[in-house]
Amino acid sequence: MKTIRFGTLVAAALSIGALGCVSSSTHHAALKERDRLARSNAELEQQLHALEQTREELSGQLADKDAQLSDTRGTYDALVRDLKSELASGQVQIEQLRDGIRVQLAQEILFPSGSAELDAGGAEVLGKVANQMVASPHRVEIEGHTDDVPIKGSLAQRYPTNWELAAARAARVVRLFQEAGMEGTRLRAVSRSEYQPVATNDSPENREKNRRIEIRLLPAGSTGESRTAAAEGGATPASTPDL
Repeated sequence: MKTIRFGTLVAAALSIGALGCVSSSTHHAALKERDRLARSNAELEQQLHALEQTREELSGQLADKDAQLSDTRGTYDALVRDLKSELASGQVQIEQLRDGIRVQLAQEILFPSGSAELDAGGAEVLGKVANQMVASPHRVEIEGHTDDVPIKGSLAQRYPTNWELAAARAARVVRLFQEAGMEGTRLRAVSRSEYQPVATNDSPENREKNRRIEIRLLPAGSTGESRTAAAEGGATPASTPDL
């Protein structure tokens, strides 16, 4: 009888010990899981904070872009209004591009043949353009373009090639813009010479189209040179206004 009771007590003690081991192991596992979840939660909070910062940055960039587009549209509308007669005659073309504005002016309304000195009418037309661009935060790039006829005679002493003539004309327009109050840091003169024609140089009419000044209004933060018309998506030319 005593032997049976002793055995029962031993069995009970072993069971209690086993239960204690199981309880301790389960508790330890629960603590590890709690720590893992805490670390995971901390990581998720960091990711959420980073995403929130990114959202705020993108929201600010979008607001800046909207303001820039609004400013560009206002400048475009003002140029179309101020250059009504020139647009109607075909001497000026204005396009609103995806990232700015392009104003194309025929050389014949700006410069005498073979010269880089503005005539009175050309200065007046460019003055209208400058008045609208001076208040804008955008950069302004002026490109000089020529036809493919080589420069000859005494004129070649001053402008050996079309590179020099186109550069001198672009620089003259830049100087007029600066005299109108535009900061020099916003301005850039570029010579394209004869190498970006808008028509083949196979007739007097086409060569006349290629002799031109192009003025580009570019975003303030943009870098690099302006792109050709073929690279521009969503270009909107100005329609001829009602006079």
